[in-house]
Amino acid sequence: MSGLSSLIELTIAKGPAPLATLAEKLDEESVSAAIDNCLANKESETPESFFARVLLQPRMAGYETPKGNEDRRRCPRCASAPQLGCLRPEGDGARLSLVCSLCLEEWDFPRGECVSCDNADEKSLVYYQAEEIPHLRTMMCDKCRRYLHLADFAKDLAIVPDVDEIVALPLDVWVTERGYRKIRRNLAGI
Repeated sequence: MSGLSSLIELTIAKGPAPLATLAEKLDEESVSAAIDNCLANKESETPESFFARVLLQPRMAGYETPKGNEDRRRCPRCASAPQLGCLRPEGDGARLSLVCSLCLEEWDFPRGECVSCDNADEKSLVYYQAEEIPHLRTMMCDKCRRYLHLADFAKDLAIVPDVDEIVALPLDVWVTERGYRKIRRNLAGI
């Protein structure tokens, strides 16, 4: 499998000890199965799925052919779950777009709806923002108990969505302590 041996070597040499230990135990067959699961949108939190996403992401970023996905909560290009949302200034408000967890495609999504379950009851959609990271907020749904971070470009034009999503770790801790689950963990496993 192209790139797997290099990724394993790099992880063992430079990765944190727990990840390096996992890398030593990987085999091509298990990572290949994880890649198949990832491409079939069978979400997984296994160590193999981390390596599968790392190997797939650069390839999928250039993926040109849409799968014909009809679920607006999934990426129109590869049908993966969103990693985070971006609020971009538009008119007197902001437009919400979602960023794919695999191919990094962005697509528009209606504001005021849960990205996980389409709940549109404004009383059960809750937002949290920490003063220390004003350009990030978290949207939580009390119906499905899932959450998604939102990066607000009106507050910081220098946002790099997939990097700033990792910066949201304090928000992850706060929201998971309250019983919510992330729609899709990032590559750091958060």
